[in-house]
Amino acid sequence: MDAELDRLVAEVLSTFHIEADDGDPQWRARLRDLRRILARDYRATVRSLHRSGRLPVREFVGEARHHFPDMNRKAMQFDQAMRDQVTDLGIVLRFQEAPDRRTLRAFYHRDRRRGPLIWLNVAHLPGAVAASFGHELGHWFRERMLGPGESAPTRAFFNSDFAEHLRRPDELFADLFPVISAYPTAIAERVFPTGTWRQRLRKAAGLDRATLARLRAHLGSNYGFDIEQRLDWEPPRRLYYITSMLHFARLRWALLEEFDL
Repeated sequence: MDAELDRLVAEVLSTFHIEADDGDPQWRARLRDLRRILARDYRATVRSLHRSGRLPVREFVGEARHHFPDMNRKAMQFDQAMRDQVTDLGIVLRFQEAPDRRTLRAFYHRDRRRGPLIWLNVAHLPGAVAASFGHELGHWFRERMLGPGESAPTRAFFNSDFAEHLRRPDELFADLFPVISAYPTAIAERVFPTGTWRQRLRKAAGLDRATLARLRAHLGSNYGFDIEQRLDWEPPRRLYYITSMLHFARLRWALLEEFDL
């Protein structure tokens, strides 16, 4: 498996024209994250969490549609209309361009007196900001559906290990909103082909060029996400966004195959 994983990683770096820099600690950290994303069986994780009741996928879609009728019907835009819908729910939104705090993408804060707060760092790519927005909304839905439990009142979304989301049901639940809102079933069926887990691993890594082209076209046209336009960025930063894209894509693919959703 290590040899296969090495080949997959090399293919990703080649596809996005990124040169490795093994002497950079930040690069090594980003590379470890990518390897974890490529090695995990997303479908098995989703299936296990669903059976345990910690990832009620279909129930989430039904609940989300009460507030956002376009959920899983078309690619939702995180525009002013969406912002108005969110504030109508009693959620306070704060946007700040904080390039010096780029490692912090967003956070969700539960305040029983003042209402919930979502803070977004808009110094990121527009598509990344949209994903962060959806992720924090996912936390709001999780508390609404499953209760806050013992979770901390503030949930921060850092530029960190996305594989950690697969070990934390609350974070994976929060990821449901961005992946289903960005890839409704009709689009997911066009973007992601079916096949064995190993085939899915290769294609989600970008080794199936047709799948990658469809994925990039969808994200670019709907969310302004095209890492190829950022060749001037340092390699760890570019690799982070690619890993983010692959994490959300592989999660959406797993939902499609596990739930036909």
